[in-house]
Amino acid sequence: MRPLAVCSVLLVPALFLAAETPKEKWQKVAPKGSGAEVLFPGKVAEQAIKGGQQYSVLLPGKGTYAMNYADLGAEVGFLGGEAAKKILGAIAENAGKTNKLLAQRDLRLGKFPGRFVETEAPDGTITRLHVYLTSRRVHTILVAGTKAFVDGDDAKKFLASFKLTEPPAVAVAEKRVLSGSRAQATFPGSPKEKVTRSGRDLSFGTASSYFSLSYDLHDKEIDVADAAVVKVLGDAFRVGLVKGAKGKLLANKAIKIGKYPGWDVEIEAPGASIYRVRICLTPRRRYTVMVFGPREVVDSTGKKFFDSFQLLDEAAWQRAALASGGASALFPARPDGKTTKKGAELEFMLSSSIGYALEYEKLPRALDVGDAAAVKKAFDDDLAEFLKGAKGKAIENKSVKLGKFPGRVVLLEAPGLGTMRGHVRLTPNGFYRIMVIGPRAVVDGADAKKFLESFRPEENQPLKKER
Repeated sequence: MRPLAVCSVLLVPALFLAAETPKEKWQKVAPKGSGAEVLFPGKVAEQAIKGGQQYSVLLPGKGTYAMNYADLGAEVGFLGGEAAKKILGAIAENAGKTNKLLAQRDLRLGKFPGRFVETEAPDGTITRLHVYLTSRRVHTILVAGTKAFVDGDDAKKFLASFKLTEPPAVAVAEKRVLSGSRAQATFPGSPKEKVTRSGRDLSFGTASSYFSLSYDLHDKEIDVADAAVVKVLGDAFRVGLVKGAKGKLLANKAIKIGKYPGWDVEIEAPGASIYRVRICLTPRRRYTVMVFGPREVVDSTGKKFFDSFQLLDEAAWQRAALASGGASALFPARPDGKTTKKGAELEFMLSSSIGYALEYEKLPRALDVGDAAAVKKAFDDDLAEFLKGAKGKAIENKSVKLGKFPGRVVLLEAPGLGTMRGHVRLTPNGFYRIMVIGPRAVVDGADAKKFLESFRPEENQPLKKER
């Protein structure tokens, strides 16, 4: 996954949200924490952009005024030198890709470097923008419209009113553990976690940089002591990285992370941005730590991020209880819990194709579990309803005794769902279902067995809220 090019969101006037206004009453806009202020004529519209905010006004029949800012990441000293030239040059180059570049020149606002850029769109719209860099942010102010509009006194007044008042606050660093593992790292901001096709990913991005910690599950368990196997996997992943980045391999160093083999890889991408990647192979997973951005970010904030990476163990099993129904199970990580109209559910997705679930569904009326015919009908109806909805089929469906209650051990297949192995218990008040979903090797594996056998009909113990 490649982050957005530097400042690409700042250069196309059509992207700026416009607000119509019948009057041109000037007002100062100084967003809290932005470190910037400007005078706008008319009612201002606000919209979130990647890493920041943008503010704009459209005067119908005249033109557009806009200002925005976006985070570059933690403080990296973009107050001059080659780093500033590269970023400001990339902005001008990007502007000239879709519109005709009419002019550009260096600017300065106090101690902050900047660039003036003027472009002409195919429809004749002229855009004049001033871009400034602080140590942590890129600020953009622009006017767009006819040549008469951008040459007018109001456009000049708007551009001249822009001020950088103070450095913005530094993003608060946040230590996070990747769910389903005991891998952790300290991000330069608050990362977001998502389930991927083969694992999970924690990532944090700014206008110019990207930080991620992820794992991908191997198709089958590997022997990390087998140097030949490790080399094949490492080489294949490195080649894929270079190809995906469309870049040039700068470094590839074999390392050890605890008892596991790994590599530090560095790639130069088009535009002189850098990918720095740390790979770690364990028997079940490939862990990847990645930083993308200008060299100055990679060598400063990126190094801190890499140095914070720790891999304590492959698993972090923990017991979690349903919010209602009085039961619990051991999950490979803290599951998501919710109540439903009929009961409660707990679920953890190890990847988009592998998941663990425990659920309770209350019956509309009490059932005599000693009535064999009634029990059989309840089980058969429950399975038929699931198979109909999932358009699946039952491979195994055996009646068993699970504790003191009647139960079924099932193995099901359904398109888009894969294979599901589960235990279903029927009590006088409802069904308990504990299930593993994934490839056949997963649902037949040791972890699936551990999960299914961990079911415990305890007293109700609701999940505590995560701090």
